[in-house]
Amino acid sequence: MPYESICVHGKISTFGCSFNANLMKTILLPTDFSDESKNAIRYAINLYGTQDVRYIALHAYDLQHHNTTMMISLDDVLKKDALEAMDMEQAWLKKEYAGQTLPLTPVVQKGELPLVLEKVIAHEKADLIIMGTKGASGVSKVLLGSNAVRVIQSAHIPVIAVPLKAGVQPLKKVLLAVDFREPFKPGAAAATLDLCKTHGAELMIVYVSETGELSAEAGENKGKWEAALASLPHSIHVIRAADVTDGLETLASEHKPDMIAMTAGEGGFFRRMFHHSDTKEMVQHAHLPLMIMHNA
Repeated sequence: MPYESICVHGKISTFGCSFNANLMKTILLPTDFSDESKNAIRYAINLYGTQDVRYIALHAYDLQHHNTTMMISLDDVLKKDALEAMDMEQAWLKKEYAGQTLPLTPVVQKGELPLVLEKVIAHEKADLIIMGTKGASGVSKVLLGSNAVRVIQSAHIPVIAVPLKAGVQPLKKVLLAVDFREPFKPGAAAATLDLCKTHGAELMIVYVSETGELSAEAGENKGKWEAALASLPHSIHVIRAADVTDGLETLASEHKPDMIAMTAGEGGFFRRMFHHSDTKEMVQHAHLPLMIMHNA
C-alpha cells in the first residue's frame, strides 16, 4: 500500500495519482517556512522552471523531547501549526507566481526530516532535493551543524544547498570539484551535467592536489572525464593547494562561478571538507549554491 501524507488542507493525499513520474523530474523542497526556505523555492523554480517537473514542498514536524502524558496534545498543536504555516506559504507562492501554473504539491508529515525525506524519495522516485541553508559565513557553515548534512548523508540523491545570499540569476558557470583518485563513474555528476546542458553553462572541472601533480591512476581518470565531456563546453584545472577549500577558494575568486558542485564519495572532496575539525570557511563565496551528488 502506498504511504500517505497529510496535505495542507487536512486531507489525505496519496502521491503519484495525478502525475506521470516517467515524464517529469520530481524535486523535493524541504521547508521550515523561513526566508531561507522561500529563497530556495524561488531558486529551484528559476533553475528548473515549470515544464516537465513537479515540486513537493515538504515540512516535517516532530516532538524532540516529550513525555507520554503530553505527547498527544503537543502533537495535535504541532500538526495544526504546521498545516497553518504551510497554508500561509502556499498563499505566498500564489502571490509570488500570480498568473502562472505552478506544479507544486504541499505536504506536511510527522517525523524527523531525514527519515521523512527517505520515505518520500522511495515512494515518489524523487530526483533531487533543493533546500535552504542558514550559512552566513561560507560553505562549511552553510552545511555543518544543520539539517543539510544529515539530508546529504542519508538521501542518496543529489542535494542543492542554497544560502540566503544566493540570488535568482542565470546559471552561466558551474565549478565541479572532482577527485581524480576516485574511480571514474559516469553517473556520479549527471545532475550537474544535465544542468549545464539545459542552461548552456560552462563547466569547470577542478582537482585539488597538495603536489599539483597527477598519479598514473589520477591521470587515467582525468582522461576518462575529458572523453565523457567531449560534447560539453568545459575546462579542467589541476590546482595545487594544502586543502580543498583553499583550492576552490582560489578558482572561485578568479572565475566567479554561479554554483559549486562535488560528489560525496567515500574519499571524495565532500568528506575531506566537512569531516575534519580544521575545515576552513569559504567566506567570500557564501552566496554560492552547493550541489552534492553521491558517487554512484
